[in-house]
Amino acid sequence: MSAWPQLLSVFALWLGYFFIHSYTASLSVKQSVQRRLGISPQSYRLGYNVVATILLLPLIYLIWQDSTPILWQRHGWLRYGFNAIALLAVLGFLLTARDYDMKAFLGLATEAQGADGFRISWLHRYVRHPWYFFALLIIWTRDMSALWLLSCICISVYLIIGSRLEDKKLERQYGAAYTFYRQRVPGLLMIPGRYLSRAAMQRLASLKNT
Repeated sequence: MSAWPQLLSVFALWLGYFFIHSYTASLSVKQSVQRRLGISPQSYRLGYNVVATILLLPLIYLIWQDSTPILWQRHGWLRYGFNAIALLAVLGFLLTARDYDMKAFLGLATEAQGADGFRISWLHRYVRHPWYFFALLIIWTRDMSALWLLSCICISVYLIIGSRLEDKKLERQYGAAYTFYRQRVPGLLMIPGRYLSRAAMQRLASLKNT
């Protein structure tokens, strides 16, 4: 049986998911929905997360039922090594979650007013978007079928675009401080020699206070 119908279905679903996810995340849509429905930002965030999870279910099912050709598999110690990388990425998610207001992120609590949202954890000194970095590690360390390769490419492109949009939003929000930070720290992948030094941290702190 040809793999093309399954590949095309998953590609279309990824495109639809990314469009809806980005569209409903925009500030104008948020404000419009909140005004029309009379709901709080917390309720919108909770609904946004619920809808995003539900929309992922068909994709998860199709990927789970993957019958496309296997392109490559890792065996022996190489397999253990890549699984270890993926496990470390999952642990990284859990560790860096402490640097975020997870209840507000999930829509279970109201974000604290006046909180300094531009926080630099130890990992943010080496990569601007740690969760995107961990996500890339997890998806690209799996055995690769044609369907999973297509999904990895779609997810990677979306994360690249999303990180740039996030950078622009944060630059508007934090001005010179984020511009300074962005110029010194890579966005998605750690690059040797590019990180926020102690001197740069002090300079960043002074910019945040101006």
